Amino acid sequence: MSKEKFSIYGDATIDFRTQIPEGVSFGEDSIFSSKIEIVPAGDAGTMAQQLARLGQEVAFIGNVGDDFFGDIIEFKFR
Repeated sequence: MSKEKFSIYGDATIDFRTQIPEGVSFGEDSIFSSKIEIVPAGDAGTMAQQLARLGQEVAFIGNVGDDFFGDIIEFKFR
Protein backbone atom coordinates (compact mmCIF):
# COMPACT_ATOMS: atom_id res chain seq x y z
CA MET A 1 0.00 0.00 0.00
CA SER A 2 1.44 3.37 -0.97
CA LYS A 3 1.55 6.10 1.64
CA GLU A 4 -1.33 8.55 1.29
CA LYS A 5 -2.34 11.71 3.14
CA PHE A 6 -5.74 11.78 4.83
CA SER A 7 -7.68 14.51 6.61
CA ILE A 8 -10.37 13.10 8.88
CA TYR A 9 -13.08 15.46 10.16
CA GLY A 10 -15.55 14.44 12.84
CA ASP A 11 -15.95 13.18 16.37
CA ALA A 12 -13.59 11.60 18.84
CA THR A 13 -15.19 10.21 21.97
CA ILE A 14 -14.30 7.91 24.84
CA ASP A 15 -15.53 4.35 25.19
CA PHE A 16 -15.51 2.41 28.43
CA ARG A 17 -14.79 -1.27 27.82
CA THR A 18 -15.09 -4.00 30.38
CA GLN A 19 -15.33 -7.76 30.47
CA ILE A 20 -18.58 -9.18 31.72
CA PRO A 21 -18.13 -12.25 33.88
CA GLU A 22 -19.55 -15.55 32.67
CA GLY A 23 -22.88 -16.58 34.06
CA VAL A 24 -24.47 -13.12 33.92
CA SER A 25 -28.15 -13.26 33.02
CA PHE A 26 -29.94 -10.73 30.84
CA GLY A 27 -31.77 -8.15 32.94
CA GLU A 28 -29.58 -8.29 36.04
CA ASP A 29 -29.56 -5.00 37.93
CA SER A 30 -25.84 -4.92 38.80
CA ILE A 31 -22.81 -6.45 37.14
CA PHE A 32 -19.35 -6.15 38.68
CA SER A 33 -16.11 -6.34 36.75
CA SER A 34 -12.52 -6.23 37.96
CA LYS A 35 -11.25 -4.44 34.82
CA ILE A 36 -12.30 -1.37 32.85
CA GLU A 37 -10.52 0.24 29.90
CA ILE A 38 -10.93 3.87 28.82
CA VAL A 39 -10.20 4.09 25.08
CA PRO A 40 -10.59 6.76 22.39
CA ALA A 41 -13.41 6.03 19.95
CA GLY A 42 -15.95 7.75 17.71
CA ASP A 43 -16.34 7.11 13.99
CA ALA A 44 -13.81 9.66 12.79
CA GLY A 45 -11.42 9.07 15.68
CA THR A 46 -11.35 5.34 15.06
CA MET A 47 -10.83 5.85 11.32
CA ALA A 48 -7.90 8.18 11.96
CA GLN A 49 -6.30 5.71 14.38
CA GLN A 50 -6.64 2.77 12.00
CA LEU A 51 -5.20 4.69 9.03
CA ALA A 52 -2.23 5.77 11.15
CA ARG A 53 -1.66 2.14 12.23
CA LEU A 54 -1.52 1.23 8.53
CA GLY A 55 1.30 3.75 8.11
CA GLN A 56 -0.71 6.49 6.43
CA GLU A 57 -0.25 10.21 7.16
CA VAL A 58 -3.36 11.40 9.00
CA ALA A 59 -4.64 14.77 10.20
CA PHE A 60 -7.62 14.67 12.56
CA ILE A 61 -9.86 17.74 12.55
CA GLY A 62 -12.42 18.05 15.32
CA ASN A 63 -13.22 19.36 18.78
CA VAL A 64 -11.81 17.74 21.89
CA GLY A 65 -13.12 18.56 25.36
CA ASP A 66 -11.02 20.50 27.86
CA ASP A 67 -11.22 17.80 30.54
CA PHE A 68 -9.65 14.51 31.64
CA PHE A 69 -11.18 12.57 28.74
CA GLY A 70 -10.09 15.19 26.20
CA ASP A 71 -6.55 14.84 27.56
CA ILE A 72 -6.69 11.07 26.93
CA ILE A 73 -7.85 11.61 23.35
CA GLU A 74 -5.11 14.16 22.65
CA PHE A 75 -2.44 11.90 24.17
CA LYS A 76 -3.55 8.83 22.18
CA PHE A 77 -3.80 10.76 18.90
CA ARG A 78 -0.27 12.22 19.01
